[in-house]
Amino acid sequence: MSFIQNVNLQQVPFRLSYRRVTDEQFPGYYHCHQGMEFIFVHRGQGHIMTGRAVHPLRPGALFYMQPFQLHRVQPEITADSPYERTVVSFEPAVFETYFQPFSRVKDYYLHLWKNQLAEQTLDVAGEPAYLLELLQHYHETLASVPEQERLHQFGLFAVSLFQWLQTAGFGAGATDVGLPHPSRVFRHSEQIMNWIEEHYGEPFELEQIADTLHLSKHYVSRVFRQETGSSITDYITARRIRQACLLLGTSSLSVEQIGIKVGLHNFPYFCQVFKKLVGVSPNHYRKML
Repeated sequence: MSFIQNVNLQQVPFRLSYRRVTDEQFPGYYHCHQGMEFIFVHRGQGHIMTGRAVHPLRPGALFYMQPFQLHRVQPEITADSPYERTVVSFEPAVFETYFQPFSRVKDYYLHLWKNQLAEQTLDVAGEPAYLLELLQHYHETLASVPEQERLHQFGLFAVSLFQWLQTAGFGAGATDVGLPHPSRVFRHSEQIMNWIEEHYGEPFELEQIADTLHLSKHYVSRVFRQETGSSITDYITARRIRQACLLLGTSSLSVEQIGIKVGLHNFPYFCQVFKKLVGVSPNHYRKML
C-alpha cells in the first residue's frame, strides 16, 4: 500500500494552496508527500499526528512535515468551525540552489530537510502578521506572473520563508550552524528520487541506481512503485519534461539542445514524449510562452 499522496510535484515542483477551506467532516488518514510540506492553520480545531506525537490543531499553528514523513490531519469540523489552512509543499532538491548565496540559511534549510527534528510545530498566533503577508503576497504573485516565472518566484518565496523560520527559532538546534545533528532515515523511494535529481540529465540504466543503493534492480523498481504509486521510468520522464518546459521558457537553447540537456538524446522521441505529457510540441510550447 502506498501512503504517498500524489500532489504532482514531479510535474510542478511546488504548490501554494492559499486559505483552502473545508466545511465538511472527513476521515483523517496517514499519508506522506515526496516534498517538504508546511501547513498554517487560519481557522479550525482538532489535531495532527506526526510519528508518535499528537499536536493540537488551532489557529496560528504552523506545522512542518519532512519528505516522506507519515502524518495524519484530523480536524474537528462544525458549522461554526471550518478548517481553513494554507498548504505549501515543494521538492527541496529543486530549490536548493536558491539558498547558495546565504550560507547560514542554506545550512538551516538542509537541517530541516535532512536531519532528525525534536520539534515540528511553531505557534505564531501572537505575531502572525509577517507570515500572513508573505503567504498572501506570493499567492497573488504566483497567480499573476507568466508560467515560466513561477518557479523562480517560488524560489524567492522559499528563501524568505526559511529566513523567517530561522529568525523565529523554529527547529530544535537548527540555528547551531556547524554542530553535528543526527540524520534522519530516508525511505528507499526518496533515495531514488535524490539520485535521479542529480543524474536525470544523463543517460543511465536502472542498474546504476540499484548499484548505488546496494539493492537489486528488481527490488528498486518494486519498492519505488509501492511507495509512490509510480514507476521509476514515468517519474524520470516527467522530471525531464518538467525541466525541458523550464528551459524552453528561460533559455535560448534550441529544442534539440534542450532534449540533450535533460537526458533525452533522441530528438524525435523527445518531441513525442513532450507532446504526450504536455499536450503540444516543444516548439508550440515555446511560442505559447
